[in-house]
Amino acid sequence: MLLKLALACSVLWAAIALSCSGGKTAPDASVTPPASASAEATQAPTSTPQTPGASPGADGAVPVETLRVGAPVPLPDNVALIVEVGCWGCDGDFGRLVRIYRDAAGVLQETPLLAAPGGHVVSPDGSQVGFAWCSRGICDGFNPTSPDVQSTISWSHDGGITATAYAPLDGDYNVVAVVRGVLLARGQTADGQPLPMRRYPSGDVFVPEPQDAIPVAAGWDEIAWLTADRTKLLNGPDIGPLDLGKGRQISGIQPDGVGGERLLVDWTDRVSDVELRCYASIVSRAGQLPRIERTFAADGFCGQPGSWLDADTVVATYYFRMVDLPSPAGSPDSRGTRLLPAVIDLKTRTIHPILEPFTSTSPYVNGRNTVLAVVQGPFARVANTGSCLNLRTEPRADAPVLACAADNVLLRLLGRDETSADGQAWTLVAMPDGEDGWVSPDFIAR
Repeated sequence: MLLKLALACSVLWAAIALSCSGGKTAPDASVTPPASASAEATQAPTSTPQTPGASPGADGAVPVETLRVGAPVPLPDNVALIVEVGCWGCDGDFGRLVRIYRDAAGVLQETPLLAAPGGHVVSPDGSQVGFAWCSRGICDGFNPTSPDVQSTISWSHDGGITATAYAPLDGDYNVVAVVRGVLLARGQTADGQPLPMRRYPSGDVFVPEPQDAIPVAAGWDEIAWLTADRTKLLNGPDIGPLDLGKGRQISGIQPDGVGGERLLVDWTDRVSDVELRCYASIVSRAGQLPRIERTFAADGFCGQPGSWLDADTVVATYYFRMVDLPSPAGSPDSRGTRLLPAVIDLKTRTIHPILEPFTSTSPYVNGRNTVLAVVQGPFARVANTGSCLNLRTEPRADAPVLACAADNVLLRLLGRDETSADGQAWTLVAMPDGEDGWVSPDFIAR
């Protein structure tokens, strides 16, 4: 889920992601765009969870439905996951992102993506990746931040393969939200004093209303805001706020599709000083007031929404008890847990863990495996261009170029092939940001 990182395997996911300022180092890969040259041919709980109370637009209290652990399932066909695999003490660095999917032959394709430890966010559809890295001084999260600290903000529009780097900023900055049209970064000085929020691509100072509000993605190109106490989701001038009430906090949201009219809201209810219960609610924003349609609770630890596959299916991240997993992934020790991607079937109210490759190979077996985005195919991966592949307005070599996709950019096949008058083959595809056009099939891998 956008804007959330695991907090030492506890039930709260969101607090660290929105306040973390450490762990940034210069990324391993370059963040400069590709060269201008191109290629053509160039189990149920023993007690009933507490029922959520009414909220604005809700028709009274909403009954809680129980999610149960079901049988494992393979990685879904025509689905690519962007997974954060690293964490302190795990395989790889804290900010390691991997895109993983099965190609048409059933072979797992795994691609490292641009990111920075502790300072990146991903749009729910996986097209946009924003990250901040320490380009001068020390801001690694383990040592005191140096007085000369400087941060660089970078933004990828092609799913994390290439990125544009903006002018460095004095201070320790993190990216806190990204959608198609805007990226937001928040920072602090070396001695912990807050710095103004910045909005990109302009880099201008941006003052949210109300002050200290937390930005979240509410749709393909829409930013909404959580109040600082995380009890209200502010939807903007046309839709009233979602207010969960005292003691309840929103830990993350997942927009549904490009319109964002249905959200999956992840939230917690503090029922005592030592007990925190976790829920996920489907919230409709189709009217003037948000309305809770359904609310779910799971047996065990909290989950983390990832993205919708369809109206009744979500790919998410969930803490599974070892005893609920089959051997060798599981363990008879019911006290142990394992964080895994999962398919949640809301029709049957069942959570199905995805075991492979997350329980057997590095960097997943000891990683966090947090699903940040879900990309839907079928896919065509740009390959062997040596630079980038032209996306043209029409299926002919002299048609205007719309974009140039670098090697490893994941295009979506749109199901159309053409042959131009000179006998050259063309395939209709869409870029990660949705722009469609024609490419030569000689430089894509299906």
